[in-house]
Parts: sequence; C-alpha cells; structure tokens
Amino acid sequence: MAIHLDSESLLTLQAAARWLPGRPHISTLHRWRMRGVRGVKLETCLIGGTRYTSKEALQDFVDAIDVHESPIIASQTCVPLNKVDGNVRKRVCSSPHAKSVLDAAGI
Repeated sequence: MAIHLDSESLLTLQAAARWLPGRPHISTLHRWRMRGVRGVKLETCLIGGTRYTSKEALQDFVDAIDVHESPIIASQTCVPLNKVDGNVRKRVCSSPHAKSVLDAAGI
C-alpha cells in the first residue's frame, strides 16, 4: 500500500520519531523502512530529497507487527537458530525434555 499525498498527513522521519512514544532514534525508522520488523516494512516516500512517512503508515506498520506477534513457546518444536537469542532457544528446546524427565520421576 502506497502513501497517498492527498489523504494522509506526511511527517519527515525525524518528526515521526518525535511523534512516536519513546522517541526512537531516526536510524530506527530508517531500519524499519529498509529491513523491516518481522517481515513488515514501514512505508515511506521520497520527495525532493527528503524521506517522508505518515501517521497512517506508522499505524499500519504497528498493526501489522501486532498481527505477526506470537509467543515463541507456542509450539513444542525448537525455534530456528536465527530467530531468537541463545537463552530463549535453550529454554524452548529443553522444555519438552524437562517435562518428560519430570513425568518419568513422577513429579
């Protein structure tokens, strides 16, 4: 979905960073537009050498991330190595084993 100049309120990325709660650094917004978060990229447009986004695009971005949000421990299988840090991966992968050991011990 593209940014519509006639119906959306444009913000520079700097202004968008000030508008968001927690005031993320402008490089964070550039990362969101270039790499995205969980497969979702922030919509922007380039006008006269200045990068813009909109409040609506920011809302769509946050909503799309919320839809993709899911608990890591939702499945009984190990999480792919590149998806989580080592400590979480160890806990997720060792949970089924620990459960079977406790069941065998009658605990």
